[in-house]
Formats: sequence, structure tokens, C-alpha cells
Amino acid sequence: MFKKIENGICFGIGDNSYGQIGKKESEAFFEPIKINLNEDKQFKKISAGFQHSIFLTKNGEVYGCGKSDKYQLGGEILNKYTNKSSLLGKIWF
Repeated sequence: MFKKIENGICFGIGDNSYGQIGKKESEAFFEPIKINLNEDKQFKKISAGFQHSIFLTKNGEVYGCGKSDKYQLGGEILNKYTNKSSLLGKIWF
């Protein structure tokens, strides 16, 4: 689960067994933790799936993390899961 985005900053809480919160520790977080893509990236939107998450930054970059055994994070990320946010593409708007 993710807390409201304010000023491009987001906080996550809950299960992270597949890295779906974007933290490298594969554990549950019971207190809100700050989600960082990179220091210069700011969030615009976040979509949380069952065991994966997708992040859209204010400059249109799309990142994903978590389970990807059924292509949840796109065709390029075919491993079982990724516990760090990987750049998936860019949206021009």
C-alpha cells in the first residue's frame, strides 16, 4: 500500500516479499517508509498490483518493481522478481 503523494514524495507500507514496495529488503514494513527511485525523481502516479508496483515520475519515466513471472513489469523483465525499481520506459505528455 502507498500513502498519498505530496510534493513528489511517496511512502509505502505492507508486504515486500517480492520487492513490490521498491525496497531491497524482502520483508514486511509495518511503519511507513519513504520510497526512493533516485534522488532527482519525483512521483506523479503509482499503481500497486498484488505483488508488483508501477511508478510514473513527473518527467514521464515509468519504473516497476516486484514480481514479474507473468510479465507484470513488461517483456524485458523476465526474472522471478526485482527488488529494485527498474526503468521500464518513458511516456511523453
